Amino acid sequence: MSSLPKNPAAQFAGTLLAASLIAPGMVRAQTQTALYNFAPNATDEYLKGAGPQDEVIEAPDGSFYTTTQQGGDSSACPISSYPHGCGTVVRLKGTILKVIASFPAPVTGGVDGYSPVGGLVQGPDGALYGTTSGGPAPNNFGTVFKLVEQPNGSWNQTTLHVFTGGNECVAPIDGAIPVGRLTFGPDGLLYGTTETGGCVVESGDNPYNNQGTIFRLAMDGTAYQVLWLFNGYYDTADGAVPQAGLTLGPGGLFFGTTHYGGLADTGTVFKFDPVGLGLTVIHSFSGLSPDGGVPLGALTVGSDGLLWSTTFAGTNGGDPTYYGTVFKISPTSPYAMTSYGFAGLDNEEYSMPKAGVIQASDGNYYGTTGSGSFYSITQSGVFSELGAYPTTLATTSPIAIPLQGSSGDIYTTTSDGGPTSFGNSDIGGIYAYSASLAKPKPVVSWFLPTNAPVGASVVIAGANFVKTSKVIFKGTTSSAAFTVNASGFITAVVPAGAVTGPVKITTPAGRVTSRVILTVP
Repeated sequence: MSSLPKNPAAQFAGTLLAASLIAPGMVRAQTQTALYNFAPNATDEYLKGAGPQDEVIEAPDGSFYTTTQQGGDSSACPISSYPHGCGTVVRLKGTILKVIASFPAPVTGGVDGYSPVGGLVQGPDGALYGTTSGGPAPNNFGTVFKLVEQPNGSWNQTTLHVFTGGNECVAPIDGAIPVGRLTFGPDGLLYGTTETGGCVVESGDNPYNNQGTIFRLAMDGTAYQVLWLFNGYYDTADGAVPQAGLTLGPGGLFFGTTHYGGLADTGTVFKFDPVGLGLTVIHSFSGLSPDGGVPLGALTVGSDGLLWSTTFAGTNGGDPTYYGTVFKISPTSPYAMTSYGFAGLDNEEYSMPKAGVIQASDGNYYGTTGSGSFYSITQSGVFSELGAYPTTLATTSPIAIPLQGSSGDIYTTTSDGGPTSFGNSDIGGIYAYSASLAKPKPVVSWFLPTNAPVGASVVIAGANFVKTSKVIFKGTTSSAAFTVNASGFITAVVPAGAVTGPVKITTPAGRVTSRVILTVP
């Protein structure tokens, strides 16, 4: 591993803007709709899931997928801490929810995991990829899994990797307990984090310390590598215990956050080079003004080129950052940060965000708070309180980042609460928020390969590809042959006449010309 460069000037470079930039209230007509409540049946079984911890993702046909930490076939999960089942993967189409996978109890020597809490990503092959935070026995350190839809509509589940943990520094050293979402890199590989595992040898009472890892693997489970072992408990120039996945940013680098580590042991923002395998802490949170501390969510690359996310809480009850912040930070030196505190809002409802934010088509950022409400914030830091969750949906604990769907509506999940069914409370739900937002335009991030001759297939990676109608290469006027494999992936055939240049994508939201270039030799 390369050494971690330390930039003291960057560690606390920042500004806190709080109560003066708060404009409570709604900016346009809005409606909130309960799409699905995870309810028990008459025998107190949550057969379709319970307690979703993750965001929804949108499929090419406009349906949505997510996971639940519990629920499913409870008889297959005799674990006292999971009385309602070991978790599910579900598809929501309209208001009809279908379980496509149900996780069993961990079996010694088995390969199946349980308790998926890291979210899903749909790959260029159309398959769903995710992680479980537990299983198989005896270690119960979690897995990476893959789901492939079959012609008859069923789904085939494969375990791609079983995490084995730090193993007291005896090879093979691995991560443990992945709780963040997986991300595809421009090399076509899957990248992720584990909150524990790894191995750092230190003297003292805890010579082997599990502080998390960064890993990658291929879509078929091969080429698995542990790329980084976090050491923020001992090295203030490193983070520790990442709770969120990685975000691909400028220059092909990944960016992420850690819960602990850094100068004050209240978390970091870091960048990671997947080629050189070097990690740099670009910000170390103080736990106080101006930046707060304890980031739990993933980063989002905004249209301003900055990285946006949240901190959960500060360390001092009288500090403006105590109720959490939304922050933005430059991905390049000197890594200037600006934070916007929740202190001036109604902190019974607006405080302690557990997830990051997304940028919607109106340019504003949207997020949820751990106290159970929904908010937006402008690029200049003006908050709008968009209200608590309606009583017809789950009423507490939204802990997942929102998603803006192809319709323009914003979708999220809540992990607990809700109406009562058969005398027992529902455990979470799926929610839609409509404010007449424009449909999100497509974004092209990279090509694989970057050099593709006429007649070759090329993967176009980005976002908002649902209902794509045309893919036009430079030098041509008609659409190429293509398939939308996922909201973030299109496979197209380079047509005759194509030359080196950008690619144009047309969806119901409009036509966008890519900023990245495809080389056609």
